[in-house]
Amino acid sequence: MRKLTATDLDNVVAFSIVPFRNHEVDFNAHSKNINYLTQHSSLDVGRKRIIALGGSSLVHHLTSEDQLRLAEVTGEQLGYNAWFISGILPTPPLQVARLVRKQMRLSRPPDAFLLLPPMGCYNPEGVYLEIKRLCQALGDELDARFILYLRDKSLRDVYCRLAAQCESIVGIKIGTSEVDVRPVREFLQESKAVVWGIGDISTKAAQLGTRGHTSGTGLLAIRLSDLINNAQRKKDFTLAFKLEQNLREFEDIRFMAQRAYNYSAVVTALNMAGFTDVNPGDGGPFNAPPPAEVCERLKIVVQQLSTYHNADT
Repeated sequence: MRKLTATDLDNVVAFSIVPFRNHEVDFNAHSKNINYLTQHSSLDVGRKRIIALGGSSLVHHLTSEDQLRLAEVTGEQLGYNAWFISGILPTPPLQVARLVRKQMRLSRPPDAFLLLPPMGCYNPEGVYLEIKRLCQALGDELDARFILYLRDKSLRDVYCRLAAQCESIVGIKIGTSEVDVRPVREFLQESKAVVWGIGDISTKAAQLGTRGHTSGTGLLAIRLSDLINNAQRKKDFTLAFKLEQNLREFEDIRFMAQRAYNYSAVVTALNMAGFTDVNPGDGGPFNAPPPAEVCERLKIVVQQLSTYHNADT
């Protein structure tokens, strides 16, 4: 199969929440959600969807065994009808390497690994050395591909160096602010992808040089995410701004209070909507439902966005 490239990342990277039932991963529900994202697409020129697992999927709260099983179920469900990006914690390094090797041995391995932000105590040069060692070794050994998730501004220049120097790194996901888009884009030119990583409100970043954006709202309104990306690719930023206004209230809720409801707002909205083609579960660990006043706002959001749930409505 053809390898994922920087050009392919000029797309909607749809992050699927991982559904939990009584604090355990509901793999059948997850398979159903992946099927929904694979089957519904309004992307132009026949582009394949990108489906990803990451921090908002709660991989931080999964055992290595469950992460492996999740990658296996995802790959089996989507086959090669969509690209697959597997989010993975970069620490501890030996565990990361083992998990990448195991996922790459699956019958349908991930097309790339999103290296989530490091946790704990670190410094930029230490991050540079560890990630360079990891990406070069696994790139040479397994032909694995990586995307770096920038959430710490102090790592911006380090990540630019890494992306420029390591062939196995195909791009950077910007999760800081629009201020970092232009310098990263100018440093990498067009050789590597620079993807907006703070939701569907992405058009300002696209004007500054990002190509593609991540979406955590796909299970609710995937058609709207697709239409925003289509407009941005055509440089029709007026239309893109108009479309993304439909998602502004939902995104404001998800990213309020340092992203406190990034996961639980999506679960709550989907349960309110009552769609039969997706299953959000009953809530994940460390993610209590939003307070009553936020839920009242979500009721209005669901009414506004439900028409964008399917590609053919």
